[in-house]
Amino acid sequence: MEKCLFTHARHHLAAASYILDKYEDALKGADKLSEDEMEAKKEELKHRTADVSRCWAKFGIYLLEKSKQEMETDVDQPEKLKVKETTISNTDVRVVTLGVLF
Repeated sequence: MEKCLFTHARHHLAAASYILDKYEDALKGADKLSEDEMEAKKEELKHRTADVSRCWAKFGIYLLEKSKQEMETDVDQPEKLKVKETTISNTDVRVVTLGVLF
């Protein structure tokens, strides 16, 4: 998945979550429905909310996997790594920071 597609996926998931929240609010204010209709709509809302939650979880897992793959690729390419050494004054301690050049 391209980097920009992560942004699009997050946007769509956030929009789906927002719409479900608005629908839940609308259901709370619905007085014209019978008790059976209201229960059916609440049950359907629970199922759709669970679907979106599952998609959020899959998105997070895939994002972590992709990040791990990129980090492993970057470590295999040492020319992309930069090392910054900092010496703390009045001590013999050196702090080494590793980073990845993009």
